[in-house]
Amino acid sequence: MQIGGKNSGGVHMRELVWPELVTSTELLEQIESAWQIHFDQRLPHDLFHAGKFLQPTTLATQATVILGGFERAAEWHQGNRFRIIPLPPQTQWQANYSKRDVDLRGLVGLIDKYAGGQCQTRGNVCHVRGVTNFHLALLAPSPVAARTDLSLGSRSLRYEFQVVNTQVSAVLESLSQSIGFELQWDKACSPAQRQQLISFEVKQVTLDQLLAEVARSSGLSIERQKSVVKVSVAAEQ
Repeated sequence: MQIGGKNSGGVHMRELVWPELVTSTELLEQIESAWQIHFDQRLPHDLFHAGKFLQPTTLATQATVILGGFERAAEWHQGNRFRIIPLPPQTQWQANYSKRDVDLRGLVGLIDKYAGGQCQTRGNVCHVRGVTNFHLALLAPSPVAARTDLSLGSRSLRYEFQVVNTQVSAVLESLSQSIGFELQWDKACSPAQRQQLISFEVKQVTLDQLLAEVARSSGLSIERQKSVVKVSVAAEQ
């Protein structure tokens, strides 16, 4: 989705800050007022704790983050008017994996099966782009049984990972499959919290540092106990 024009300084950027217990409708109306636009629908009722984007962002970024948590996306209609449409179920996303974790033997067949899937290898890193099932199909079976709890959290193991506007549940499921930990979601986590879109990039980090970045990006609490990773609502929420 590309929204917002350009001026002599480049793409328009604006801050986004919201108060405690703002409703989804109020947050959407705040974005409409700031950008002088109109969405043709309202969002399901939900409450948000106070927050802000760390830096000014485009309208596309702000709309994607807010709407994505409700499995919605924005589509330009005309002038300053936008439609709210269902989020496509086969959203493509990208991530970097260690070459040893990826099974390239069936790559040609997988590219035929998952249209638009891409896998590029640079040194010991495989850059994969495609739908979630393409990522999971490429990941070699993880020798979980052969791993010890110590090796799973070893600081000698380093990871590179990049995601752009991807549901946090899909990110954690992918990490669970590729790294080999058991993922447990607390029942208190709402569908909107599980489906919110996150973006981040890390290089040469430990497993715990990687999980901490997912937690920071999503606002969720993520705790690893040996080979089990538990996801819950953060205490301040």
